[in-house]
Amino acid sequence: MVSVGTNRVTGTPRYAGLRMGADEYLALVDDGFRYELVHGVVVMSPSPTYGHQQIARRVLQQIGAFADSHRLGEVVGECDVRLAGGLVYRPDVMFHGESKLARRDAAGRPIEPPDIVVEVESPSTRSMDLRTKKDDYERAGVREYWVIGLHAARQFVLERGVYVEREVQGERVVSVVLAGFELDLQAVRRGVVGE
Repeated sequence: MVSVGTNRVTGTPRYAGLRMGADEYLALVDDGFRYELVHGVVVMSPSPTYGHQQIARRVLQQIGAFADSHRLGEVVGECDVRLAGGLVYRPDVMFHGESKLARRDAAGRPIEPPDIVVEVESPSTRSMDLRTKKDDYERAGVREYWVIGLHAARQFVLERGVYVEREVQGERVVSVVLAGFELDLQAVRRGVVGE
């Protein structure tokens, strides 16, 4: 097991580059830096910008309001999700339907993969979001994957185990998982600068 503790005095990331499994990763003590576990290697993630967080919050609010009003499940942001033994991501937004919420780990996280994952596109994470994470979410069985940016939005829907990109119509992302829900992109992007 990796020794745990904080390293706030030196201001250096303690875990970046270490190899470990998901159980070890999820047991790490927070050292103040943002990480994900990518195929067994701890990778440091840059802190999100203000605009990035505005977009993520607004997406979370829209999905959350719909899911709550119809009692469909839970939506959270910036929370670790274990996808495999060496793979733990921290999506900007994720939704678990009611059927996936019954089984949880000791920390209260659902054991099954989310039904919807949303990543907010940033120049520094674009290729990771549209290649590596897309492939990993597909393999894990995430039913919908959205990449939302200030100027573009992409939606991938799992069909027979493979992501098929659906065209985003105008300013709406129409969910397959949440029947009747349409993400209002204009409201998500209103007043956001930069990204």
